[in-house]
Amino acid sequence: MHPLLPWTRWSRTHVGSPQSGPAEYDSPVIRRKPQPKHSLKGLKIVRPPDGVSLERVAEACRYQGSGYHRTMPGRSGPPRSKPRGTKCPRHLQRQPEEVERLLREAIRAGHCGTFEGGFPRRVWRRIGQTIFEARQGSPGSGEYHGFTLTPEQAEDFQKRNADF
Repeated sequence: MHPLLPWTRWSRTHVGSPQSGPAEYDSPVIRRKPQPKHSLKGLKIVRPPDGVSLERVAEACRYQGSGYHRTMPGRSGPPRSKPRGTKCPRHLQRQPEEVERLLREAIRAGHCGTFEGGFPRRVWRRIGQTIFEARQGSPGSGEYHGFTLTPEQAEDFQKRNADF
């Protein structure tokens, strides 16, 4: 095992035939780093802190988007590969202004998680049967990217937020 990369190991490569001598360790084999399971415990709508105006927060936030949840280029750049990332519907990828409007409506409605840096870390919005989540990039930035919840996450979210 490599001291700096614990998820690697060295493969045994035989030089020549079994009669040519002992095996040498010469090439690393990279194993996939174990992926953490997404936590569902943060999927709870909470009241905003005292003195926080949801209207002001909604006006100050921006939708930035993320290439990990896109299938086509957008203002967040080209699509990027992420095996577990759910993809945003194509019609919303073409309309970032509409997504920003939906984000602001969800904040005004109070569909927010815990606040960090003056903005909610997570915001949720339902469109038809689909539940979308927007997450703040860096705390206090007010910039969000969004994605659809998986069926497992949506079920857990509805159990925790019966009023949604």
